[in-house]
Amino acid sequence: MDLICEDLITPVVSHLCDEVWNEGQLEQNYNYLTYQFEVDGGRLVRARAYLDEIDTVSIFGPYVNETDVGGEITDAVLAYLKRRYQRIQRFSLSKGYEMIWEWGDN
Repeated sequence: MDLICEDLITPVVSHLCDEVWNEGQLEQNYNYLTYQFEVDGGRLVRARAYLDEIDTVSIFGPYVNETDVGGEITDAVLAYLKRRYQRIQRFSLSKGYEMIWEWGDN
């Protein structure tokens, strides 16, 4: 049996909570993890997983800068997320959320 404890890339991880209140009433509560990977000379890949759907993570980017998307998701980013999630989806403005990997798919 092999034990793998090392990742090829390490993101900055943040645990955030956003709340939407209306006249003193909580209407929406978003509890989530964000991942920020720096790849290929400064391009950014971001990912987000909501804790109420913790088996799924959504990838945003890569970004050449804060607004311009460009390039492919690297194998290191995918390997990192595959070790932690059962489903990986990618967001694009043209297609919305698209499933790109699920546990059991090889």
